[in-house]
Amino acid sequence: MLYISLLKGELIMGVMNNGAGSLKIYCRLAVLMAEKDPKLFQHKVAFDTGLAITTINRLFNNKFDRMDIHTLEVLCQYFGCNISDLITLRQS
Repeated sequence: MLYISLLKGELIMGVMNNGAGSLKIYCRLAVLMAEKDPKLFQHKVAFDTGLAITTINRLFNNKFDRMDIHTLEVLCQYFGCNISDLITLRQS
């Protein structure tokens, strides 16, 4: 079972066991970047959005345990996508 909660503007995401295996939140930032422009670099996304490069890097490499709502809004606006295009559930 997945849990997502909102606390002070932060989306807290966790992994729960669904009986058949664990589900994990997966960020599709790398995919969206490649679709927008195969030569798009993390530093360019950070510069264009005003988000920290460390934030972009963590999302790109799926090394995060929480995501700020503002970050979601900014990235969805930048890529012209919905939240479901940016984050998905995967079996871990």
